[in-house]
Amino acid sequence: MITSRAIEAFRAIILTGGVSAAAEMLHISQPAVTRLIKDLEASLGFSLFHRRKSRVFPTNEALTFYEEVARSFIGLERISRVAEQIRERKAGRLSIATMPALIHGLLPSVIKHFTADRPDVVTSIQVGRSPSVLQLVGSQQADIGIASSPIQGPGVKLLKTFTTDCVCILPPGHDLGKQAEISVGDLADLPFISLGQETLNRFKVDAMFENAGVKRKVQIETLLSSAAASFVMEGIGVSVVDPFAGNMVKNLGGIVRPFKPTVTFEFGVVISQSKTLSGLEQDFLEAFEHVLSEE
Repeated sequence: MITSRAIEAFRAIILTGGVSAAAEMLHISQPAVTRLIKDLEASLGFSLFHRRKSRVFPTNEALTFYEEVARSFIGLERISRVAEQIRERKAGRLSIATMPALIHGLLPSVIKHFTADRPDVVTSIQVGRSPSVLQLVGSQQADIGIASSPIQGPGVKLLKTFTTDCVCILPPGHDLGKQAEISVGDLADLPFISLGQETLNRFKVDAMFENAGVKRKVQIETLLSSAAASFVMEGIGVSVVDPFAGNMVKNLGGIVRPFKPTVTFEFGVVISQSKTLSGLEQDFLEAFEHVLSEE
């Protein structure tokens, strides 16, 4: 029977050129190495070494056999390297499901920060509205989800919530761009790009205008804040959106201003209820929080 220890002894003799050096390499006695080689030769059915005085020389059969042994050890060493990379969180796969608002600016910055010293980590990004994000995580089709409030769904566990303030976005050259901040009264009777009626932020913004007694001219309704930003950039109207869509407008040359009274935008990070964070997922969450705090 061929044993792994006998293969190690054979490989050690080939690499070191002698029984004593092989014994030292393997931290066993010379007689132990000799016994292992004799057992291996008996199992193989051919001689591995010519013995001349105190030295050994590999046979042609041994050299041929070693080619396969070397390939096997290269595979094992590769497996060991991969295991080490996984242990050190340098390799693996991570699947992220995110609401569209974060795909313009924030999430790319997070991924850049996260993968800077992890070139062997493959990150898969799925983009969908918050209910879809929760479904993907709950069904374990995504490792981590980032969704806006309310964050409720079967099979998901909320890890952390974040709150930020919405902003007013204006097309380039708009007269309100001269102001340091925009109030609800400033938007009276202006063409307005509104979010879809089933979104929480739409409810908050509508309530704010109603409480202030200010009328808008709702020009367009859209489910996505990124789409609202695109319509604003075309000069169709103004809008109040999450700051991530605001960054999109700013990067395109539009105008972004603080909005009063404050309208909060809430979102959170979720994982499957049946799992705990892996080391790689914990590192991603730390990168997410780091970049979010900077922006």
